[in-house]
Amino acid sequence: MNEATRNRHVFIGALASYATMARRALSYIETLPEPSRPVTLITERELENLPPVVQRYFKFSGVLGKPRIDSFGIVMEGRIRQTKDSKWMSMVSRQYNSLSHRARVYFVCGKGTPMSGVDSYVNGKGRMEIKLFNLVSIADVSGPEMDKSALVTFLNDLVFCPTAYFSLPVEWKQIDTNHASISLSNESITVKATITFGSDGRIVNWESDDRFADVNGEQRRDIWSTPVERYEKIEGLCVPASAHAVHNFDGNAYTYVELDKIRNLVCNIDTLPDE
Repeated sequence: MNEATRNRHVFIGALASYATMARRALSYIETLPEPSRPVTLITERELENLPPVVQRYFKFSGVLGKPRIDSFGIVMEGRIRQTKDSKWMSMVSRQYNSLSHRARVYFVCGKGTPMSGVDSYVNGKGRMEIKLFNLVSIADVSGPEMDKSALVTFLNDLVFCPTAYFSLPVEWKQIDTNHASISLSNESITVKATITFGSDGRIVNWESDDRFADVNGEQRRDIWSTPVERYEKIEGLCVPASAHAVHNFDGNAYTYVELDKIRNLVCNIDTLPDE
């Protein structure tokens, strides 16, 4: 097989994998009830009831006067690797988060690589599916640990759309002038995280030990964190534009996702956002 033929096969495989997993992602969203469309605005009085360090964050984020939302979608670019020794792969992700139904559907595909996957949390159930060439299953993880992990990720997603916090029953507790804990319950599961804030209110790190990592088929407790490097103003909100996701399930922390660009942020969306 010459190089041109090989490249054509790779391209066809990538398209097949992309189409199949994209349909899988959309099928999850289609099972959800119609979203509501809240119309009330976020007020100063609501912020006054929150811990001071959290008030500082929301003022930095620019949520005051913004309308409540019921869903949001994000398109991001970055790199991903499966293990700390794996090669990095460029990726584009599109995701949909429903707030009233506590659901997220994250669709990712490799740029120039026939890999695609769906990371979902629907009806309290988490599942991660990744395929190569639409044939080889790289991962298909579900179960109680995945349910909890997916709820942690759902909670973490809110940093990309801070108005979303005001549509959920999250609980905040101040730890000190630069730290607060946040928790959320759904389907009899409660998850918690510790957030580190900068002096201007921005989130600089987000960490939870309520998540699990799939390590050779074994679910291992993970100290999972998402440090943030850079912010941009998108849709009138200051949100992370460069961030990492870090595994630490054995005392040897390593970055496995690097996000370096937000292409799009859409509020009150009904499906996956366009690229």
